[in-house]
Amino acid sequence: MKEKLIFGNFGIAYRYGNIIEINKVFKNEPGLIKKLIKHEQEHSVGSKMDFKHDFKDTIKFAFDKEMTRFLFKHPLVAVQSCMPIWYDKGWQWNYYLVVLYLSTFIMFYTFGWYLWRFM
Repeated sequence: MKEKLIFGNFGIAYRYGNIIEINKVFKNEPGLIKKLIKHEQEHSVGSKMDFKHDFKDTIKFAFDKEMTRFLFKHPLVAVQSCMPIWYDKGWQWNYYLVVLYLSTFIMFYTFGWYLWRFM
């Protein structure tokens, strides 16, 4: 399946069916565009493996010098990529981040409740 590449204004990169959207600030970074397209092409459509794939590649991209340098030059892109819900041509959800933030909140809330309850 051939994906259509479009440039948007939000976050780093997202995949919607056969459309891959990459932030337009990456236009001058062909090496990063190739890495982002490869990452988005490896996604299956809505399976549990997407969580595992995102988690693995998040760690890989965190140690990528080229990506780190780019995100320091464009901090708004870095902040936007951490948002689980946003509005850009309609409401969008990053399910990976929604699950990650929700599970983290539940874990810390439960831990705090047990500390308060039993101290």
